[in-house]
Amino acid sequence: MFAWQARRRSDAIAVECAGEQLTYGQLDEETDRLARLLLAHGAGPEHPVAIGLRRSVRLVVALLAATKAGVPYVPVDPGHPAERNALILRDAAPALVLAVSGTPVPGAGDLRGLPHLLLDELRVPGPADVPSAPDADLLRVRPPNPQDIAYTLYTSGSTGTPKGVAVTYANILNLLRSFAKRLALRPEDRFLAVTTVGFDIAALELFVPLLSGSRLVLATEAEREPGRLARLIERQRITAMQATPSLWQVLLEEPVDLSGVRVLVGGEALPTRLARDLRHRAREVTNVYGPTETTIWSTAATLECEEHTERPPIGVPIDRTRTYVLDRELRPVEDGVEGELYIGGAGVARGYVNRPGPTAQRFVADPFGPPGTRMYRTGD
Repeated sequence: MFAWQARRRSDAIAVECAGEQLTYGQLDEETDRLARLLLAHGAGPEHPVAIGLRRSVRLVVALLAATKAGVPYVPVDPGHPAERNALILRDAAPALVLAVSGTPVPGAGDLRGLPHLLLDELRVPGPADVPSAPDADLLRVRPPNPQDIAYTLYTSGSTGTPKGVAVTYANILNLLRSFAKRLALRPEDRFLAVTTVGFDIAALELFVPLLSGSRLVLATEAEREPGRLARLIERQRITAMQATPSLWQVLLEEPVDLSGVRVLVGGEALPTRLARDLRHRAREVTNVYGPTETTIWSTAATLECEEHTERPPIGVPIDRTRTYVLDRELRPVEDGVEGELYIGGAGVARGYVNRPGPTAQRFVADPFGPPGTRMYRTGD
């Protein structure tokens, strides 16, 4: 999907951050070259790369290059606590850590004990640097297997130790295609990405606009401050943005014009007053719900009337997704009867990395789906 956009819109701006821009053609070339470099340094489908980069155009290049190479990426946000990052690096055991000189990755020490690449100090190889056959075949970028792991995202750890959720290419492609269709972004649209890559919803912000031929505007860490974010929205003429209710709440305290912005809001329960305020100030508001274990969002509801803002619904399942409210015996409950929400379908992740016990407890056989499929027990 991205390659098609790169050919179709080669000279159009694909990504922008802090004044730095790359066209679709440039982004395609940069990511192809870095993808070969990752493969040359031992990364591969079963050998992930940890990405410890701050928010910049280089971050987008790294994430997309890993995806092109079929290498699972593990986000390690330099802004997160050292203890969390150290746990992620121990558990994920990456083949490589991508970083830049002068920007420490808390939890990774000085990187001398880890295989790493400092992207600002490397000459990324071109075709002339690729070895001759048979080694050249190993460095040829191929479409990834849909069932291979695309990324591992670690949960917050609010209920215990953070767990790495292994999300496949089939999982993430289903989500991206569903929201690309829902948002129907056009070439003139500008999607503002504000979420840390350590939170799974960032993948939607980074990839949907690029698959749609729109412009991705990446806010820096400093620009995520509400006042600066409000000015960025207006200066860049943003037309789509996703954020948690907490961020939308503080942003609405600023005199920001959202009349041309399509809003995605999720990650927390949406308060009634905020739903009402967003609906009155934004072009469109969609409330989304889903755990990391079912690939970002599993349901969505566009708030089209005042009734929706009084008790914001989480909506209906996205494409190729099933939801069930079940009792303790896994039987569907009647309308109005309390039960537990289970989610099945194309978004159900492979499971928790190195955690067979919790995987078996939460990822269970789906008696309502095709044979061999699983559903996720949300606890909600």
